[in-house]
Amino acid sequence: MKSHCLLAFTSAPFGGQFFSYFIRFNTLAQRINRNWLLLFLFLIVRVATAQSIPAPIHITDAFTERNIGLDIALYEDTSAALSWAQIRSPDIDRAFTPSTKPNPSFGFTRSAYWARFGLSAPLQQLYLTLAYSQTDAAELWCTNQDGELLLQQRAGDHVLLAEWPVRHREPTFKISPGAHTCWLRVQTSSSLQLPLTLTSHKAFVQMRTRDTTYQSMYFGALLVMVVFNGLIAATTRSWAYTFYTFFLGSYALFQCSFGGVGYQMLWPDRIGLADTLAPFLVACLGVSSCAFAQIFLDLKNTFPRFYKLGLLVSGLFFVNLIMAWLLPYAFAIRAVMLVVPFWAVFLLGAGIYLSFKAVRAAQIYVAAWLIFILGTLIIVVSRFGFLPINAFTANASQIGSAIEFVMLSLALSYYIKSLQQNLLSEEQKISEQLRISGQNLEAKVQERSTALKLANHEVQQAYTQAEASRQKAEISKIQAEQAQQQAELALQQVSRSLQELQATQTQLVQTEKMAALGLLVSNVAHEINSPMGAIKSSNMTMADSMRATLQNFPKLMDTLGRNERTLFLQLVAHSHTSKVSFTTREERSLTKQVTNFLDLAGLEGSVRKARMLVALRAHSQVPTYLPLLNNPDSDFILSVAAGVGDVFNGSNNIHSAAAKVNRIVTSLKELTGVERTSSMFENHIHQSIEKAIRTLEVQLQNMDVVRHYQDMSPLRCDPELLQQVWQHLILNAAHASGHQGAIMIGLRTYNNHAEIRFTDFGLGIVPEIKDRIFEPFFTTRASGEGGGMGLPIAKKIIEQHRGSIVVETEVGVGSTFTVTLPYSTQAT
Repeated sequence: MKSHCLLAFTSAPFGGQFFSYFIRFNTLAQRINRNWLLLFLFLIVRVATAQSIPAPIHITDAFTERNIGLDIALYEDTSAALSWAQIRSPDIDRAFTPSTKPNPSFGFTRSAYWARFGLSAPLQQLYLTLAYSQTDAAELWCTNQDGELLLQQRAGDHVLLAEWPVRHREPTFKISPGAHTCWLRVQTSSSLQLPLTLTSHKAFVQMRTRDTTYQSMYFGALLVMVVFNGLIAATTRSWAYTFYTFFLGSYALFQCSFGGVGYQMLWPDRIGLADTLAPFLVACLGVSSCAFAQIFLDLKNTFPRFYKLGLLVSGLFFVNLIMAWLLPYAFAIRAVMLVVPFWAVFLLGAGIYLSFKAVRAAQIYVAAWLIFILGTLIIVVSRFGFLPINAFTANASQIGSAIEFVMLSLALSYYIKSLQQNLLSEEQKISEQLRISGQNLEAKVQERSTALKLANHEVQQAYTQAEASRQKAEISKIQAEQAQQQAELALQQVSRSLQELQATQTQLVQTEKMAALGLLVSNVAHEINSPMGAIKSSNMTMADSMRATLQNFPKLMDTLGRNERTLFLQLVAHSHTSKVSFTTREERSLTKQVTNFLDLAGLEGSVRKARMLVALRAHSQVPTYLPLLNNPDSDFILSVAAGVGDVFNGSNNIHSAAAKVNRIVTSLKELTGVERTSSMFENHIHQSIEKAIRTLEVQLQNMDVVRHYQDMSPLRCDPELLQQVWQHLILNAAHASGHQGAIMIGLRTYNNHAEIRFTDFGLGIVPEIKDRIFEPFFTTRASGEGGGMGLPIAKKIIEQHRGSIVVETEVGVGSTFTVTLPYSTQAT
């Protein structure tokens, strides 16, 4: 008994002080019964120990919410193997120490921590929330005043969601009325934290409703931004928007995983998936943000050193992408966090450097990242107890990220504006080239006028000589009169011819000049107005559809269940992935078929629903979407899906129209010779022909290509330019044949020349237009099918190779285009 009391005495708080008193009164201890003295000292130690344990939490009817970080006692189980029964043993029970922090934090540890707290026997149901969703496992035991086990519950992202007592994104436990003492065991591979909050039932419902609203608004906004910027990236083919969209999507998934929303809503059966996703998504954020910064700030040209640093940081993050799936969470998260300081230096350093150079987009970029970092610091500081945990501090990271994304979108608008200015500069260059061409034409007219003046002078000299001859011929009256009549007649004829020639020449030059300019302007205007009209119309449709969709989206999310949301996304995907277009007759036929099926299924409004399904290109999978169609709000769901489909269709239309404008500008550049310079080297002709055939596989899928190739030595040429020639000739042959039948391609050598022949068996070319097929903008195709630039460009490329092209044709039989190229050639 003596050893037991002494051990309890020295191990208790303030034991050292009482031990000193024991030494002072040693003489007194010799005079009285030592056993009674030890018993007295043991009672004093027990009183001191009892005072060090936090008092039970007082629960009244007015109780709502309380952070109990300072109301708990803690014990570290270094073996992580103690059971609840062992924890209740007297020795371990006395080893619990009071918590000194509102939100205890223990970092990365292999130990399990026990938290004990008492309750003043509440008569209402309470909720205990561990506000750290990265916790692997947390288990709660509660007993009544008699020490009998009242409840035992488990939660954490290594526990099936079905076993959680409360379906919430953070581990939450229900504490029954009558609970007196509770023990909470927490163990995790991540940083071990205990931000514990005790709430009443009413306060918990309000808190969860408020939290669900915040999360829905935040992730809804992120989803809209991802879709919107993804559409812009697909439309503009901008790498800056592509990596920005990748960054947005990665951050949205990271917040889902880190905040517990992912385990609650997306992967409730994937235990421990968040441990892998956390370092993986941080690495994705690093790779996408580095690539975005390099492109957006043009670091390769503006700051080459930081460009190389960005490549190094991206490489390190890429290694962590693989390590996240191979290493345990504790090692993977530490490895990726080692790269984060270099990442921050790269992102902020490059932006600050360019901000001091008064680059407006860089200033917005730096401000956005500073706000993001401030939000992250606020949530970290609050976790360590330096700031209270409330609605603002708990969501500071999300608030900061939302502000950052809005500011980065603003910065991207400056980026797009600079691209538009570059495009305007290119258009000005084309206008300048057209002006120079006009000046050259004026110079040629001036040269011809000078030649006409010289001819007029020569005629006048001839007239003078004729007059002299006439005067000399007056020796004979008859001869003089005849000579005079002949000279006057000749003079009149020459004068009239000269005047007619001058007038005709002036009119011809002016007419030819205006006709060429008018043809160029009218064709370019006609070709560009069509896609621009499509862009404007699609833009208005997308704006209206997006506005309506955003207004209806919250209601749609409340209407749909989880499975119905998946079906809704599949339904919307049809309009985006399907590239099939129907005639009016086909659309009516499909609508009738779907209507019959819906009538058999007993659905109301079958005709209206059928039209929407056909418009969304989902007519072939109607049975799959019967759950959506049976929904009472099916008309509303289909209308929202149609609105999203309109956005996708508008994006595709804008993309096609922009591609058409790009083709027109490229054709003009190729025709004027400013697109590129020739790169001549030895190459086999048949290789460039085969490349051209491969690029036109879709147009030739219903045709046979018959090849007659003769073995030939390499020819000095520009294979890329010649490939354009072969593409134009093959397309013309396919069009003339109605994309049916066969095309024959012959290749042979004769007389130190290469001869390439393209033969089709189509309608042939009538003699009236045969001589005009190489004129720019001349075409026999319908509007929108061709711009009349293919053969002029092909002829110009062949002339650059000092070659020639001729056509042999017969109406109703077909045509043969023959290209001849010399073996000794150099680009002109």
